[in-house]
Amino acid sequence: MGLLDNKNAIITGGSRGIGKSIACYLAKENCNVSIIGRTRDEVNSTVDELKNYNVESFGYIGDQSSEDFVVDTIKKINKEFKTIDILINNAAVGMRYITESSNRFIHNMPTDDWKRIIDINLNGVMYFSREVLKTMRKQSSGKIVMISSGLGRKGYLQYGPYSASKFAMEAMMQIIALENANKNIFCNSVAPGGLTNSSEKFLGKMNKSKLDEILPANICDDIILFLATENSSGINGQALTAKEWNKENNITIENLRNRLI
Repeated sequence: MGLLDNKNAIITGGSRGIGKSIACYLAKENCNVSIIGRTRDEVNSTVDELKNYNVESFGYIGDQSSEDFVVDTIKKINKEFKTIDILINNAAVGMRYITESSNRFIHNMPTDDWKRIIDINLNGVMYFSREVLKTMRKQSSGKIVMISSGLGRKGYLQYGPYSASKFAMEAMMQIIALENANKNIFCNSVAPGGLTNSSEKFLGKMNKSKLDEILPANICDDIILFLATENSSGINGQALTAKEWNKENNITIENLRNRLI
């Protein structure tokens, strides 16, 4: 028996980092998990790992900025499961993909770079939310969580499109919460509360003295599980922070790191 027996979840960006950690944590509670990612080997490997928890798991390889891919993926998931109970909108790209630092300022930013980040971080989230909401509204139940960022709540220089996409996602979260509360569908956002180790490539460029401040990839696990269960019913349209929530619930960073050993 688990806290999520017979529930079905979708996690975008679920093959690595925060998304993978959440996927495994939900699977431990007997939740079936479908993950979406862009790297075939990582997706397949994570699906195999999830099946070790004796749950059903499926992987879908593609880019969420493609509306056709998202629509087709949700159709396939609807054929596999009678319900979609949980959607975790985790997939996103950061500013490190703009390699020329001077181009990270709004006054220099190439249009293609702006559009690419907005397409993935905002439009892709809308596509998944819209298609999943069609199913959730029919079943009159569901939990949606947006994985946000402190940069979606306060702007910072050279983070224009990333910050704008996360600010807009926060607004989308509030609107989804308002529009669907009468259907027993709850939508909230969760920011980790700092930099995480979800990107080894990025962290490899950081000063070693800063690495101790990096939050573990499982920083969001407990709050996501809480929001995915009936224990959180009534919490709707809220912008939450995992690090703060963990502290309030006596879950320390040391606890989280020890889980990973």
